[in-house]
Amino acid sequence: MTMTAGTMTTTSGMTEPADPGDHDRQRPVLTARTRIIMWMIATTALGLLVLIIGVDRALQADIATKANQDIAQEIAEFGQFVKEGRDPATAQPFASTRRTFEVFLSRQQPGEGEWVAGLIGPGSTPGNTTGNTPGNTATRPDTLVTTGAIGASIADYDPLDDPALMAAVASDRRSGVHPTATGEVRWGTVAVDSTGDAGGRLLVAIHTGPQVERAQATVRRISWIGVGTLALTTLASWLAAGQILRPLRTMRTTAAEISEKDLTRRLPVHGNDDIAAVARTFNGLLDRLEAAFLTQQRFVDDAGHELRTPITIVRGHLELMGDDPQEREQTLALVTTELDRMGRIVADMLLLAKAERPDYIRPEPTNLADLTIDIDAKVAALGDRQWVLGHVAEGVASVDAERVTQAVIQLAQNAVQHTHDGAQITLASRLVREDDGGPAVWFTVQDTGPGVRPSEQDRIFQRFARGSAQRSPAGTRAGAGLGLAIVATIAEGHGGRTTLTSQPGVGSEFGLILPLPDLTETVESAEVP
Repeated sequence: MTMTAGTMTTTSGMTEPADPGDHDRQRPVLTARTRIIMWMIATTALGLLVLIIGVDRALQADIATKANQDIAQEIAEFGQFVKEGRDPATAQPFASTRRTFEVFLSRQQPGEGEWVAGLIGPGSTPGNTTGNTPGNTATRPDTLVTTGAIGASIADYDPLDDPALMAAVASDRRSGVHPTATGEVRWGTVAVDSTGDAGGRLLVAIHTGPQVERAQATVRRISWIGVGTLALTTLASWLAAGQILRPLRTMRTTAAEISEKDLTRRLPVHGNDDIAAVARTFNGLLDRLEAAFLTQQRFVDDAGHELRTPITIVRGHLELMGDDPQEREQTLALVTTELDRMGRIVADMLLLAKAERPDYIRPEPTNLADLTIDIDAKVAALGDRQWVLGHVAEGVASVDAERVTQAVIQLAQNAVQHTHDGAQITLASRLVREDDGGPAVWFTVQDTGPGVRPSEQDRIFQRFARGSAQRSPAGTRAGAGLGLAIVATIAEGHGGRTTLTSQPGVGSEFGLILPLPDLTETVESAEVP
């Protein structure tokens, strides 16, 4: 068997795809904490590198600029001195170049690494560089020199003893940069013309070695500070990443412990940051999953609970059914009745399961008076009762007309099941105010049946709950106890609630109250139970 990237070939010639998980398992895994630290280190290191290079370039440029400015200033001062100066011995203009240099240089105080020299002689003027070109041996020009203090690293360097520098000075150039073993020498010259002698040239040279050494020392200190900052950043990133990711590790552990057998666990939420938002979102997902799972489980439990009896009845009668035609007809009628009841139970349970979906209630602007009248027209077909339409609410509000109709008809059907032929049933709707002052519509169905005992009123709207005063038409079985549960679900879907006022032996009034925050009509004053 041979393997290549992405495929696996067997000896039989068949090619099988390689397991993609093998590549993922072989690839090293970098944790989120490691990636955060690596990014922080890389970003910090890059920033420090840019800072160090920038500081070094700035210091070098500042040194060069300062040296050039000092040279230009010295030459400018010498030019002003030649133009306006007087020989202190005679109070007359200077008679020779040498005397000019003597007086000027005696007044100078050169700075660190600075030389100011007066060059007199055949090699001091352009075009006469005998003995000063590199590679030739010649005596240096007759000079008058004064120098300032220089750094220890250039203590043995004298620009006047550097043939290459002196050759550059004697050329046509007026300034330049001359490299030496101890650093750069920046220089500038100005020619002096004097009647009666060969003239000369003033040389101003500045050795930038000491300043460069100090700049490099500064850069080295910044570099060490940068190394320390990088180490501190690494430690801080490690601690901060651990602190930030700790909720995620808790979330991972909690999520791993959640299963279909226990959906009640929730992630801890601390603060209002992004991690807390993720935890809240995940908890919301768990809430929806738990609700869906409970709905499914409750549907299965309800189906098993309610369908077991009719299935048993159907099976028992079918097993005992004989050959007598009359007996077979009775058995088939009973089986048909039980199957119809099973169908109604399944339909009700499916309706309750759908009621927990967010799109179950779809409110639309609805005329409440037209809705009430329409419901009254439909309930008249439920049974031979004395149907009375009481108060009718007027106004337009957002409700799900289809679901409201279903709920009120269910209340009317419940009233029919608990009353005799000819009994009075009153349907009404009215606008009321809730305890919080908000407007609401209150649909009620009042009957003259046996009523509901006080001990049963709290659970009558629960699933499969039946009152002890259950009464059904002759020949039919009692309902499954899902009708009022459907009414309660529809009311809750609108953000409302159900009501019940009952007096045993007198009758009951069932209702549902639906809040109407968008209602602009005048709301009546009415007591709401």
